[in-house]
Amino acid sequence: MTNKLDAYTQELREIQKQYEQQGITLIGIMPSKQNTDYDIFYELAKDFAMRNPGHQFFSIFRLLKKDLEQTLNKKVDIIDTAALAPIGKDSILNDLVMI
Repeated sequence: MTNKLDAYTQELREIQKQYEQQGITLIGIMPSKQNTDYDIFYELAKDFAMRNPGHQFFSIFRLLKKDLEQTLNKKVDIIDTAALAPIGKDSILNDLVMI
């Protein structure tokens, strides 16, 4: 899997820089269990909602998803690491290809 994703590393880092300015930090990527899409994990800055009020809050995620899907040529699911259950969180994060 890593070799397949290595081709996208630079592009993912560019996307990372763009969205980090808005309060989203991309953590890592892994293929889904069915290998039909990618799961991309992120963290939000504590002031994310203040930086991105109202509908802008949701628009950013729509744009992030679109940018990632265009770059990877595959559907993506974006997942907040804060939503992971504490029991499995470390295991999932250890399996990620870091961005």
